[in-house]
Amino acid sequence: MKGGADLFVENLPGFPDNIRPSSSGGYWVCMANIRSNPGFSMLDFLSERPCIKRMIFKVEECRNKDVTVNKNQLFSQETVMKFVPRYSLVLELSDSGAFRRSLHDPDGQVAAYISEVHEHDGHLYLGSFRSPFLCRLSLKSI
Repeated sequence: MKGGADLFVENLPGFPDNIRPSSSGGYWVCMANIRSNPGFSMLDFLSERPCIKRMIFKVEECRNKDVTVNKNQLFSQETVMKFVPRYSLVLELSDSGAFRRSLHDPDGQVAAYISEVHEHDGHLYLGSFRSPFLCRLSLKSI
């Protein structure tokens, strides 16, 4: 690729959000959501239709500006999120992109929509764009 970009890993089971170094020399990759296989994925659907995605964000912008419309009848980000499973996934990859291990929260009971992972002093700290808290997970327990 022009500019020096190299493919690190492909065919991931979800939507990667952030990548951070792991103490083992590899990387932690968090997936705020997984791809449904088989089945319908709202996020895949919207990624293939950028005009619909833009429309949703424009409608959300109108909702936030107190435009005189019935706010409960608009198609919003909150409506979209009702169709997105709460499944969270964190992967540890080697420095070559090979899978080392995976951490799953299929129902989002502990931490839904994980978008950030950071390793420090034997713990993983997990954050989410949808949750007002951080989770701390001991690496010794997994």
